[in-house]
Amino acid sequence: MMQRSETVPAGGATSARVEIGMAVGELRISGGATELMDADFTYDDELEPEVEYRVDGGQGVLTVKQGSKKNVRSTQNEWNIRLNDRIPIDLQVNVAAAAAELVLDTLPILSLDIHSASGAVLANVGGNQPWVDRIKIESASGGIQIRLNGTYRSLSRLESRSASGKLDIDLSGSWKKDLEAHINAVSGAVTVTVPTRVGVAAQTSTISGRLNSPTGRTSGIAGKAYVNDLFESSRVKLKLRIATVSGSITIGEGS
Repeated sequence: MMQRSETVPAGGATSARVEIGMAVGELRISGGATELMDADFTYDDELEPEVEYRVDGGQGVLTVKQGSKKNVRSTQNEWNIRLNDRIPIDLQVNVAAAAAELVLDTLPILSLDIHSASGAVLANVGGNQPWVDRIKIESASGGIQIRLNGTYRSLSRLESRSASGKLDIDLSGSWKKDLEAHINAVSGAVTVTVPTRVGVAAQTSTISGRLNSPTGRTSGIAGKAYVNDLFESSRVKLKLRIATVSGSITIGEGS
């Protein structure tokens, strides 16, 4: 087993594009770095991470990825990556069989892309998020949990696609702009928690699954399965499209 700590200075960058790629193991990403990145790696020799960084036109480009050695036999692999709380970042996370925990509530996120083959992913994108404008999640299998219970001034687009595995999306935050969300799953239950202080309408479809929504909230509007009392009068509206093939769809109300 090997252990290594690594620090990457920002080098004058005022924003950054960060791409993290992990095949197997456990990945944790959070804030609190004194530089652009402070990281601690624990790994077997076959799984040594590779770190590359450059500054291009004032934007830092940071890549942390799994080593490309063949015939990997061991799976001792833990990455604890901390990013700077003051440098806005476009963050892309790619995991194969790794489990990922993303605690991003202190980070100034510009955009977030998550791709998972079979690992479970928990992403907390809470806190004050004035700049993030889009979030995209794709998963082949493995459970996905996304927490959007912060304050969002620019987020207008959310896309989530899952082949199998549970999908849990919490949208109970404070919204300052209209959001369009497209949530699609083949098999696996989908649970969406919606806020009660802005207008929300959800159009749902499922072939063999079941729809569960709050009592008395079934919509009288054609094509909508759920509409809250504020939808017609609210300045800010969340419009959701939720579709499954065989999984159930549950809509719950948060704060």
